[in-house]
Amino acid sequence: MNLTGNFFPLGLLWFTDLLMILVAVLVWRNKPWKVLVGDTGLQHRFLAACLALTLIWLINIDLSLGVAIHFLGMTTITLMFGWSLALMAAFVAQLGFVLFGVDQLDSIALNFLLSGALPVLVTWRWHRFIESFHSNNPFIFIMGTGFVGCLLGCLAVSGVGVGLLLLGGQFEFGRETWEYVAFLPLFIIPEAVINGMFISGFSILHPQWVVTFDDERFFKAPPPNEMILDEESLPDSMDLDKHETQSNSEEDVDPDAAYRPPASWKKSDAHKQDKDK
Repeated sequence: MNLTGNFFPLGLLWFTDLLMILVAVLVWRNKPWKVLVGDTGLQHRFLAACLALTLIWLINIDLSLGVAIHFLGMTTITLMFGWSLALMAAFVAQLGFVLFGVDQLDSIALNFLLSGALPVLVTWRWHRFIESFHSNNPFIFIMGTGFVGCLLGCLAVSGVGVGLLLLGGQFEFGRETWEYVAFLPLFIIPEAVINGMFISGFSILHPQWVVTFDDERFFKAPPPNEMILDEESLPDSMDLDKHETQSNSEEDVDPDAAYRPPASWKKSDAHKQDKDK
Protein backbone atom coordinates (compact mmCIF):
# COMPACT_ATOMS: atom_id res chain seq x y z
CA MET A 1 0.00 0.00 0.00
CA ASN A 2 1.28 3.45 -0.93
CA LEU A 3 -0.23 6.59 0.60
CA THR A 4 0.21 10.19 -0.48
CA GLY A 5 1.53 12.66 2.06
CA ASN A 6 -1.24 15.18 1.37
CA PHE A 7 -3.63 13.30 3.66
CA PHE A 8 -1.48 13.66 6.78
CA PRO A 9 -0.30 16.58 8.90
CA LEU A 10 3.30 17.65 8.74
CA GLY A 11 3.95 16.52 12.29
CA LEU A 12 3.02 12.92 11.47
CA LEU A 13 5.33 12.94 8.45
CA TRP A 14 8.20 14.24 10.57
CA PHE A 15 7.48 11.55 13.15
CA THR A 16 7.73 8.84 10.46
CA ASP A 17 11.04 10.36 9.35
CA LEU A 18 12.32 9.95 12.90
CA LEU A 19 11.15 6.33 13.01
CA MET A 20 12.90 5.62 9.70
CA ILE A 21 16.13 7.02 11.15
CA LEU A 22 15.78 4.69 14.14
CA VAL A 23 15.26 1.74 11.78
CA ALA A 24 18.37 2.80 9.84
CA VAL A 25 20.35 2.84 13.10
CA LEU A 26 19.20 -0.72 13.88
CA VAL A 27 20.25 -1.89 10.44
CA TRP A 28 23.60 -0.11 10.81
CA ARG A 29 24.28 -1.80 14.15
CA ASN A 30 23.50 -5.21 12.65
CA LYS A 31 26.01 -4.54 9.81
CA PRO A 32 24.48 -6.78 7.12
CA TRP A 33 26.92 -5.54 4.47
CA LYS A 34 29.68 -7.61 6.06
CA VAL A 35 27.90 -10.73 4.88
CA LEU A 36 27.31 -9.21 1.45
CA VAL A 37 30.97 -8.32 0.95
CA GLY A 38 32.16 -11.82 1.71
CA ASP A 39 29.62 -13.72 -0.42
CA THR A 40 29.45 -13.04 -4.17
CA GLY A 41 26.45 -15.31 -4.68
CA LEU A 42 24.55 -13.48 -1.97
CA GLN A 43 25.34 -10.17 -3.66
CA HIS A 44 23.81 -11.38 -6.93
CA ARG A 45 20.72 -12.76 -5.22
CA PHE A 46 20.22 -9.62 -3.15
CA LEU A 47 20.56 -7.26 -6.13
CA ALA A 48 18.17 -9.44 -8.13
CA ALA A 49 15.71 -9.38 -5.23
CA CYS A 50 15.91 -5.58 -5.00
CA LEU A 51 15.25 -5.25 -8.73
CA ALA A 52 12.37 -7.73 -8.63
CA LEU A 53 10.86 -6.04 -5.58
CA THR A 54 11.04 -2.62 -7.23
CA LEU A 55 9.33 -3.90 -10.37
CA ILE A 56 6.64 -5.64 -8.32
CA TRP A 57 5.91 -2.48 -6.36
CA LEU A 58 5.78 -0.38 -9.53
CA ILE A 59 3.01 -2.65 -10.83
CA ASN A 60 0.31 -1.13 -8.65
CA ILE A 61 -3.37 -0.28 -8.81
CA ASP A 62 -4.07 3.43 -8.42
CA LEU A 63 -7.46 4.02 -6.84
CA SER A 64 -7.46 7.68 -7.92
CA LEU A 65 -7.90 8.52 -4.25
CA GLY A 66 -4.27 9.12 -3.37
CA VAL A 67 -3.93 5.44 -2.45
CA ALA A 68 -2.14 2.78 -4.51
CA ILE A 69 -2.08 -0.91 -3.68
CA HIS A 70 0.51 -3.43 -4.80
CA PHE A 71 1.92 -6.80 -3.86
CA LEU A 72 4.40 -6.57 -1.01
CA GLY A 73 6.59 -9.66 -1.34
CA MET A 74 8.33 -8.80 1.93
CA THR A 75 7.74 -12.19 3.54
CA THR A 76 9.84 -13.96 0.92
CA ILE A 77 12.58 -11.32 1.13
CA THR A 78 12.65 -11.50 4.94
CA LEU A 79 12.87 -15.28 5.10
CA MET A 80 15.51 -15.41 2.37
CA PHE A 81 17.87 -12.68 3.58
CA GLY A 82 16.94 -11.86 7.19
CA TRP A 83 15.32 -8.76 8.61
CA SER A 84 18.21 -6.32 8.11
CA LEU A 85 18.77 -7.03 4.41
CA ALA A 86 15.01 -7.13 3.90
CA LEU A 87 14.74 -3.59 5.26
CA MET A 88 17.50 -2.47 2.89
CA ALA A 89 15.67 -4.06 -0.05
CA ALA A 90 12.42 -2.35 0.98
CA PHE A 91 14.16 1.03 1.10
CA VAL A 92 15.61 0.47 -2.38
CA ALA A 93 12.14 -0.39 -3.71
CA GLN A 94 10.61 2.67 -2.03
CA LEU A 95 13.38 4.85 -3.45
CA GLY A 96 12.48 3.49 -6.88
CA PHE A 97 8.93 4.66 -6.22
CA VAL A 98 10.25 8.19 -5.74
CA LEU A 99 12.56 8.09 -8.76
CA PHE A 100 9.75 6.94 -11.05
CA GLY A 101 7.35 9.58 -9.72
CA VAL A 102 4.93 7.20 -8.03
CA ASP A 103 5.74 8.43 -4.51
CA GLN A 104 6.69 11.82 -3.10
CA LEU A 105 9.83 12.55 -1.16
CA ASP A 106 7.96 13.85 1.88
CA SER A 107 6.06 10.57 2.32
CA ILE A 108 8.92 8.15 1.59
CA ALA A 109 9.42 7.40 5.29
CA LEU A 110 5.69 6.83 5.86
CA ASN A 111 5.38 4.38 2.97
CA PHE A 112 8.67 2.67 3.81
CA LEU A 113 7.47 1.99 7.34
CA LEU A 114 4.04 0.89 6.12
CA SER A 115 4.99 -1.34 3.17
CA GLY A 116 8.49 -2.36 4.27
CA ALA A 117 9.28 -2.20 7.97
CA LEU A 118 5.84 -3.30 9.23
CA PRO A 119 5.58 -6.57 7.22
CA VAL A 120 9.23 -7.34 7.97
CA LEU A 121 8.56 -6.91 11.70
CA VAL A 122 5.43 -9.06 11.63
CA THR A 123 7.07 -11.78 9.53
CA TRP A 124 10.22 -11.91 11.65
CA ARG A 125 8.38 -12.01 14.96
CA TRP A 126 6.04 -14.70 13.65
CA HIS A 127 9.04 -16.68 12.39
CA ARG A 128 10.65 -16.51 15.83
CA PHE A 129 7.38 -17.67 17.37
CA ILE A 130 7.17 -20.68 15.04
CA GLU A 131 10.82 -21.52 15.69
CA SER A 132 10.17 -21.62 19.43
CA PHE A 133 8.34 -24.94 18.92
CA HIS A 134 11.52 -26.55 17.42
CA SER A 135 9.53 -28.47 14.84
CA ASN A 136 11.37 -30.76 12.39
CA ASN A 137 8.55 -30.71 9.87
CA PRO A 138 9.35 -28.49 6.83
CA PHE A 139 5.61 -28.14 6.17
CA ILE A 140 5.37 -26.12 9.40
CA PHE A 141 7.99 -23.70 8.12
CA ILE A 142 6.51 -23.38 4.62
CA MET A 143 2.88 -22.98 5.62
CA GLY A 144 3.26 -21.64 9.15
CA THR A 145 5.83 -18.97 8.29
CA GLY A 146 5.64 -18.54 4.52
CA PHE A 147 1.86 -18.51 4.15
CA VAL A 148 0.50 -17.49 7.54
CA GLY A 149 3.33 -14.99 8.12
CA CYS A 150 2.56 -13.25 4.83
CA LEU A 151 -1.15 -13.28 5.64
CA LEU A 152 -0.55 -11.61 9.00
CA GLY A 153 1.83 -9.08 7.47
CA CYS A 154 -0.66 -8.06 4.79
CA LEU A 155 -3.45 -7.76 7.34
CA ALA A 156 -1.24 -5.55 9.49
CA VAL A 157 -0.38 -3.29 6.54
CA SER A 158 -4.02 -2.98 5.48
CA GLY A 159 -5.25 -2.32 9.01
CA VAL A 160 -2.57 0.25 9.84
CA GLY A 161 -3.03 1.95 6.45
CA VAL A 162 -6.77 2.36 6.93
CA GLY A 163 -6.21 3.47 10.52
CA LEU A 164 -3.74 6.16 9.41
CA LEU A 165 -6.22 7.47 6.88
CA LEU A 166 -8.91 7.62 9.55
CA LEU A 167 -6.64 9.37 12.04
CA GLY A 168 -5.37 11.81 9.44
CA GLY A 169 -8.83 13.31 9.11
CA GLN A 170 -8.19 14.65 5.60
CA PHE A 171 -9.25 11.57 3.64
CA GLU A 172 -12.91 11.35 2.73
CA PHE A 173 -14.23 7.83 3.14
CA GLY A 174 -16.99 7.31 0.64
CA ARG A 175 -18.97 4.26 -0.32
CA GLU A 176 -16.41 3.19 -2.93
CA THR A 177 -13.64 3.33 -0.34
CA TRP A 178 -15.42 1.00 2.05
CA GLU A 179 -16.13 -1.32 -0.86
CA TYR A 180 -12.39 -1.40 -1.48
CA VAL A 181 -11.77 -2.30 2.17
CA ALA A 182 -14.33 -5.11 1.89
CA PHE A 183 -12.44 -6.56 -1.09
CA LEU A 184 -9.06 -6.50 0.66
CA PRO A 185 -9.14 -10.29 1.33
CA LEU A 186 -9.19 -10.82 -2.43
CA PHE A 187 -5.78 -9.11 -2.59
CA ILE A 188 -4.31 -10.52 0.61
CA ILE A 189 -4.98 -14.23 0.12
CA PRO A 190 -3.40 -14.45 -3.38
CA GLU A 191 -0.24 -12.75 -2.10
CA ALA A 192 -0.05 -15.20 0.81
CA VAL A 193 -0.40 -18.10 -1.65
CA ILE A 194 2.29 -16.68 -3.95
CA ASN A 195 4.70 -16.11 -1.06
CA GLY A 196 4.05 -19.64 0.18
CA MET A 197 4.82 -21.00 -3.29
CA PHE A 198 8.10 -19.08 -3.51
CA ILE A 199 9.20 -20.14 -0.04
CA SER A 200 8.27 -23.75 -0.80
CA GLY A 201 10.25 -23.74 -4.07
CA PHE A 202 13.33 -22.05 -2.63
CA SER A 203 13.34 -24.20 0.51
CA ILE A 204 13.23 -27.45 -1.46
CA LEU A 205 15.31 -26.59 -4.54
CA HIS A 206 17.79 -24.11 -3.04
CA PRO A 207 17.61 -24.36 0.77
CA GLN A 208 20.97 -22.57 1.11
CA TRP A 209 19.33 -19.43 -0.29
CA VAL A 210 16.86 -19.19 2.62
CA VAL A 211 18.79 -18.11 5.72
CA THR A 212 15.89 -18.91 8.05
CA PHE A 213 15.57 -22.49 6.75
CA ASP A 214 17.75 -25.12 8.44
CA ASP A 215 17.97 -27.92 5.87
CA GLU A 216 20.10 -30.10 8.17
CA ARG A 217 17.32 -30.09 10.75
CA PHE A 218 14.39 -30.48 8.39
CA PHE A 219 15.92 -32.93 5.87
CA LYS A 220 18.22 -35.01 8.10
CA ALA A 221 18.07 -38.82 7.82
CA PRO A 222 16.20 -40.59 10.64
CA PRO A 223 18.33 -42.74 12.99
CA PRO A 224 18.34 -46.50 12.29
CA ASN A 225 15.86 -48.60 14.21
CA GLU A 226 17.73 -50.83 16.63
CA MET A 227 15.45 -53.34 18.37
CA ILE A 228 18.09 -54.94 20.65
CA LEU A 229 21.11 -52.96 21.77
CA ASP A 230 22.68 -55.31 24.36
CA GLU A 231 24.03 -58.53 22.85
CA GLU A 232 24.44 -60.09 26.27
CA SER A 233 20.66 -60.02 26.76
CA LEU A 234 20.07 -62.27 23.73
CA PRO A 235 18.53 -65.66 24.53
CA ASP A 236 20.38 -68.79 23.40
CA SER A 237 17.74 -69.57 20.79
CA MET A 238 18.43 -66.23 19.03
CA ASP A 239 22.23 -66.25 19.35
CA LEU A 240 23.34 -67.36 15.90
CA ASP A 241 27.02 -67.15 16.76
CA LYS A 242 26.60 -69.67 19.54
CA HIS A 243 24.74 -72.07 17.26
CA GLU A 244 27.45 -71.80 14.62
CA THR A 245 30.14 -72.44 17.24
CA GLN A 246 28.36 -75.55 18.51
CA SER A 247 27.83 -76.92 15.01
CA ASN A 248 31.48 -76.32 14.08
CA SER A 249 32.71 -78.11 17.20
CA GLU A 250 30.53 -81.15 16.40
CA GLU A 251 31.83 -81.31 12.85
CA ASP A 252 35.44 -81.21 14.11
CA VAL A 253 34.84 -84.27 16.29
CA ASP A 254 33.33 -86.52 13.57
CA PRO A 255 31.68 -84.79 10.60
CA ASP A 256 30.26 -88.12 9.20
CA ALA A 257 29.05 -89.61 12.44
CA ALA A 258 25.43 -88.81 11.70
CA TYR A 259 25.54 -90.77 8.42
CA ARG A 260 27.37 -94.02 9.52
CA PRO A 261 25.38 -97.20 10.28
CA PRO A 262 25.64 -98.61 13.81
CA ALA A 263 28.36 -101.20 14.60
CA SER A 264 25.76 -103.97 15.11
CA TRP A 265 24.95 -103.87 11.42
CA LYS A 266 28.53 -104.84 10.53
CA LYS A 267 28.50 -107.75 12.99
CA SER A 268 25.26 -109.09 11.58
CA ASP A 269 26.58 -108.88 8.01
CA ALA A 270 29.76 -110.79 8.91
CA HIS A 271 27.78 -113.56 10.68
CA LYS A 272 25.52 -113.97 7.65
CA GLN A 273 28.50 -114.33 5.31
CA ASP A 274 29.97 -117.12 7.54
CA LYS A 275 26.71 -119.04 7.36
CA ASP A 276 26.65 -118.86 3.59
CA LYS A 277 30.12 -120.34 3.43
